[in-house]
Amino acid sequence: MSIDTFQSRLREFFYYPKLNRESDAVDDPAAFEHEMFTPRTDMSPLTSLYIHVPFCNYLCHFCGFYKELNQQYPEETRQRYTDSVRAEIRRYARSGIFAEPTLEYVEFGGGTPTSLTADQLASILDTVGEEFTVRSNATVTMEGDAITLGDTQKLRRLREHGLNRVSFGIQTLHEPLRRKLGLKPTIGEVRGAVDSIRTVGLPEYATDIMYNLPDQDVDMLLSDAEEILALEPDYIDAYSLTLWENTGFKNRVDEGRGFSSQPTNDQNVEMFERLKALMTDRSMRLSRSYTFTQNRDYNYIRASRQLISSGGNMIGIGASSRGYVNGAHYTNVSSIPGYIQALEQGRLPFDVAQSYDATEHAHRIMVLFPSMLLELEKSKVPDFERFRATVDNLKDRGLLWEDKTTLGITDSGNTWAGNISREFFSDEQRKVMTRSFMYSLRHRLNPYNQDQSGVPKNRTRRTVRTEPGA
Repeated sequence: MSIDTFQSRLREFFYYPKLNRESDAVDDPAAFEHEMFTPRTDMSPLTSLYIHVPFCNYLCHFCGFYKELNQQYPEETRQRYTDSVRAEIRRYARSGIFAEPTLEYVEFGGGTPTSLTADQLASILDTVGEEFTVRSNATVTMEGDAITLGDTQKLRRLREHGLNRVSFGIQTLHEPLRRKLGLKPTIGEVRGAVDSIRTVGLPEYATDIMYNLPDQDVDMLLSDAEEILALEPDYIDAYSLTLWENTGFKNRVDEGRGFSSQPTNDQNVEMFERLKALMTDRSMRLSRSYTFTQNRDYNYIRASRQLISSGGNMIGIGASSRGYVNGAHYTNVSSIPGYIQALEQGRLPFDVAQSYDATEHAHRIMVLFPSMLLELEKSKVPDFERFRATVDNLKDRGLLWEDKTTLGITDSGNTWAGNISREFFSDEQRKVMTRSFMYSLRHRLNPYNQDQSGVPKNRTRRTVRTEPGA
């Protein structure tokens, strides 16, 4: 069968529906909290917890997530942030909507969560365990960097408080490119982090590799992949570089400041295909469209798939965190002072939010399936046949396959997971995406989070023409 692909490869979609500050701002947090915490008979019993820690000891230039330099805040602020996170966790656990407040997995992201002290992180882990029942086989994972994960004493302390998985970004092992990307850890520190993880006896660890970077060629990427494989991680997450509008890094790449070449769509496709072939040859399997794992079943992957396909609750804690709870989708404020102030005043720190109906719930499963699930039980999707025309079109193009019970993405389709996701957007969400993107451009915001993380100061706004991002 010939494969009919797309003109330009889109990044994966991890969130749906899209929230837009222009139309979804929360004017009355108490009213929205009351609505979200009103029990519903159709609420899924499956729940996970995500905790965002925005502090970093240094800033990677390419990162689109909300983050702040540790040095800009006194220790008192970091402690108040820790206390606010614990207060927000209690607020959800005691809301009354969970018949049995049980967690399938717990995930710390950032930022760099391990830039907090061992005492601060241990207190958060303890609060999670006090307020929720964490399943005995649940993954409790934390993102870090090679420098902080090299602290064996700190890592052992967190292991004692329930941590059983860590992740950190290697991205590339090419030293000149690492410096251009703002990656501070040395290659020696990368290897030291792996030694620390093994010394402590953590059962699993994950790392990231990036491709389609400026000044990167295929040989450099494959060399990086071989060296990372030699470290024997359980997971390798492969991310194509996204150059977000209104960020200093995009300006530098566009203007050729420090870089001699720019990412291209053709290179994006070729690099992923070559990386996928290498990983397959080394017995790593694709568990998500961007995640290669060793050839065994991982509870973290299985639990996240179950949550998405069942419409489970994903509680988002911390500044800028996203959550899906009881039919509501929200994003917290992207401000450390604003987040702390809200919790200290006794209110949840919503920035934007909306409730979504059964139709958007069905679209959400279909949008996330190409990247996060790879295969989907059709019975999990309310009124699956509403998507028949789109499914048949993508099957005819060689990007999806289908049998009586299951819909799946083909090997060729994996390369185009983001594009396939976009095909399942509702008409309303297509409009929201465009409005949100244009709002970000008008207000000089990073379109990913609609915040100013990484946005250059005192620069003239430039006119851009580009595809709206996720």
